[in-house]
Amino acid sequence: IGRTLEQKVCCVTVGPVAVSDSVLVLRVPALHQAAVYAFLTSTQGRAALGALAHGVAARFITARALMDDLRVPLA
Repeated sequence: IGRTLEQKVCCVTVGPVAVSDSVLVLRVPALHQAAVYAFLTSTQGRAALGALAHGVAARFITARALMDDLRVPLA
């Protein structure tokens, strides 16, 4: 959530993390984790996240939009 939501991508590799209702958690198979993270933090990936966002002041992405509309190249 927020104006710069496409810049708020992180990867937790060890230990627990607190998650709120404004955070989307992606559980990615180990085989694809590096590719998904690289895409989401790339210029193209950030543009894709920005295109999925709705709202004016507090932009947001729905889980449904992320699941249905985000295409991550894995090859």
